[in-house]
Amino acid sequence: MNTATTAFRPDYAIHPGEYLEEVLETRGIKQRELADRMGVSENFLSNLLHGTKSVGPDTALKLERALGISSTIWNNLNASFRLHEAREQEKDCFAKKKAWAKEFPLVWLKKQGLLPSTRDDQAIVSSLLGFFQFSTPEALDASTEKLSVAFRKSDAFSTHPKAAASWLWAGERLAEKIETAPFSKTLFRE
Repeated sequence: MNTATTAFRPDYAIHPGEYLEEVLETRGIKQRELADRMGVSENFLSNLLHGTKSVGPDTALKLERALGISSTIWNNLNASFRLHEAREQEKDCFAKKKAWAKEFPLVWLKKQGLLPSTRDDQAIVSSLLGFFQFSTPEALDASTEKLSVAFRKSDAFSTHPKAAASWLWAGERLAEKIETAPFSKTLFRE
């Protein structure tokens, strides 16, 4: 499986407003004073502090000038928070896809080392999507339904598109790992 196991992915993120609140408290700056320095309304700043407003690039620049804290820090805090929110929503969505995941040959995929050996429904759905390189179960389903493969099959057994897709994709993954010499027209003709 080609996944980065050393990726830094904390299970929390703070809204830039929380950090801003700490900065104001540490420096003894009142909310009204900062709003005046930034040229924004106190209501806007209050919404920012309470997490109902995002820090956009223009606000990050204003904070940089008013507090001397780099706009990059404000933008990174905001991006990390938004990404964390999206991951949490995705987790909730994936946790509800247990029945969808069971339509795949999970035991076989785990045995081949193509999926992690876990019982966590969210992790299984996420790993399946990573294996197939699709972003959502719906996108994978749409692609699987379009799959047309010609192969021998017995009337004694029923075929399942998701199992066939798993087998074909596993073959492609394993084939990618095979070391081969570069194509040579001369060698091919010989």
